[in-house]
Amino acid sequence: MQPQRHRTPDFPAVLPARFYVYIYYDPRTSPPNLSPEPFYVGKGCGDRKLQQLKEATRISRALTRDRIREIHRYMDADPFYIGIPRREHVWKYLKNQRTNWGVNMLTIRRILAIRQQTGRDPIIKVIRRRLTESQALRLERRLILLYGRIGIERYGILTNRSIIDGRVGRVAPEISNHRRLL
Repeated sequence: MQPQRHRTPDFPAVLPARFYVYIYYDPRTSPPNLSPEPFYVGKGCGDRKLQQLKEATRISRALTRDRIREIHRYMDADPFYIGIPRREHVWKYLKNQRTNWGVNMLTIRRILAIRQQTGRDPIIKVIRRRLTESQALRLERRLILLYGRIGIERYGILTNRSIIDGRVGRVAPEISNHRRLL
C-alpha cells in the first residue's frame, strides 16, 4: 500500500489546460490563393477572443453620426485640425480630449475599418487549444515577436501594444533576444 500524498485544496496537482491562443486576420488583405494578413494575436479562455469585437461595437455605438457631426463642428473652428484628412479628425479629437476607452484603439480602428469596408467581422482563428496559462503566454509572445508590432518593431504588422508585462513597447526580460524563440 502506497502512502497518500498530502495536497492542500488551494493548489491542485494538475493545472487546468483551458487557455487558447487566437489570431485576428484582416480579410481585405488576402490575395487569391493566399492566407489573409494577421493583425492581432491574443490568448484567453472562455469567450475572450470575441472581446475586441464587443469593444468595437460599444465604441462604434458611442460614436453615432450626431456625435461625429458635433465633433466636426468643434474641429472646423480649431486650427489644430488644418491639414489633417477629414476621416482622421474624430480619432485626433478623441486623442486630444484624452478619451480613454480602456482598449487598444489600433485594433478597434482596424476592426471598424474592416466592418465598414466588407460588412463583416475579421477572421478569428484559434491556433492552439487546451493550454495552461504559461504555455499560452509563451506561444502568444513568440507569435507577437515573429510578426512584430506596428511602430515598435521595424517591419511589424500587429496592432498589439505589449507582449507580456502590460507596458507598451516592452519585452519580457527572459525573451529579449527573439532569436532564441525561433
